[in-house]
Amino acid sequence: MVTGDIVTIDTEEFYVVKHDGNDLILLSHYNLNVGSNKKPGATEGIQDSEVKGWLESGTTYGNIEFSSTYYWNGKVGTDYPGSYCTSNTYTSGTNCTYVYDANSNLFQYVNTYKTYLEGKGATIKSARLLRIEEAFELGCGNGTWTCNNAPAFVKETSYWLGSPYNSYNVWRVGSEGYFSYYLYYDDYFGVRPVIVI
Repeated sequence: MVTGDIVTIDTEEFYVVKHDGNDLILLSHYNLNVGSNKKPGATEGIQDSEVKGWLESGTTYGNIEFSSTYYWNGKVGTDYPGSYCTSNTYTSGTNCTYVYDANSNLFQYVNTYKTYLEGKGATIKSARLLRIEEAFELGCGNGTWTCNNAPAFVKETSYWLGSPYNSYNVWRVGSEGYFSYYLYYDDYFGVRPVIVI
């Protein structure tokens, strides 16, 4: 398996992010239909080709918005042990804090999806969000605020990552190649799970 190959579990599709000989790390093809503005009439909680998170056109189906809560309970990093990424974060992923865990307000969506896949017969070691280090490896950043050097599948929708920039901002990938951090409480991006099998 190589980066970009497609793996199918029942009707759900995933792109290979990495295969290290033991674990196969997969990124869902589409965002899940979950959040504060779900796609009307679509099946809730699974991938949907029309659920793209924030787009320049203003489409916001399948997005998560934190206007009254926060990405991570206790905000993002102020109460989270460890440090954030080093300076010049968009070029270095060394020793980055990872705030996606059971305290994340995205956790239940991803965990429910993991259970759904297991019900289809898949054996899932873990389910989570993309780490910033993985985004760098795929071609995001590297001195720019884009994912222009990444394969098309990385930037085909808008979604939150699991790594913060600082105590006020979380990294995200935007459609059309945008890659940056944004406030943890007031923007619309989707949930695109990473599964490890």
